[in-house]
Amino acid sequence: GGYTTVDDIGPSSKVHALATFALGALQRETCTASNSMVCSRILKTSMSRVKLARTQVVSGINYDLLCEIPEGDLTLRIYEQAWTNTLTLTSARLNQPVGGASMAILTLGDAIDEGHELALDAKAFNKLLGHEGQAGGAK
Repeated sequence: GGYTTVDDIGPSSKVHALATFALGALQRETCTASNSMVCSRILKTSMSRVKLARTQVVSGINYDLLCEIPEGDLTLRIYEQAWTNTLTLTSARLNQPVGGASMAILTLGDAIDEGHELALDAKAFNKLLGHEGQAGGAK
């Protein structure tokens, strides 16, 4: 099926926690050893807010999260399969406004190289949410 918009995107929502968790893992596990332009911009950043979240049910759940960070808009794509404790960051694309009077957006690229998805610690994430030992999908 197609993507469905997630209404609960506030600071206490699952998608906000997921975006923050994925950004932290990206910074620790990918960007510390990468010299990519995206990693150089996001290495020490923090999440401001989730602007838009969409989910797609496949053999699990695909999350498409548009996040605001001080450096621009970071789009995170995450795949979750709760019953196998699978949580994977598949894409982290950074867009920045060109600035000035221009409304143009500059796409800086993806911190995740094609075919090199970042496995996230699903058990640690579920513990963070207080869902230890529970298999469950999006709220």
